Amino acid sequence: MDTGIFKITIDDKGRFQVPSKMRDIFGDETFVLTYGVEKCLQIISVRDFNLIKDTINKNSASMFDRNSRMLLRRFVAPASEISLDKTGRISLPRALREDVDLVSKSEGILLNAGPFIEIWSLSNYQAINDCLDIEEASAQLFNKMNQI
Repeated sequence: MDTGIFKITIDDKGRFQVPSKMRDIFGDETFVLTYGVEKCLQIISVRDFNLIKDTINKNSASMFDRNSRMLLRRFVAPASEISLDKTGRISLPRALREDVDLVSKSEGILLNAGPFIEIWSLSNYQAINDCLDIEEASAQLFNKMNQI
């Protein structure tokens, strides 16, 4: 199964231990870490990251498009390649983790949603869940499923 939610602890060097159930996902591959849409970090495959980057940059005029510049600043510029270290940990760059409230010696949430993995501080994860309208989202999904 390629889903799951796990509590993690950020150590004093900005690393966290990937739960054993998720280590197979990473293997020896390199992934990309960048900001998520909400106040979290996101891990995606290099292939998916390049697809996003190439879509934003599909022509040189993207530098004159406000939304393209915003997406380049938010997702592409801060991105860094990551992989598991020998002990199964991932290191988070200080600037990224501090921007999403993942401070040293704090607990966080590692959420595997299938095509991407999110890393949340506990407070940000609770805040986003408090403002979700799950009933409305479920109704929209139900309507889409009935159209198939």
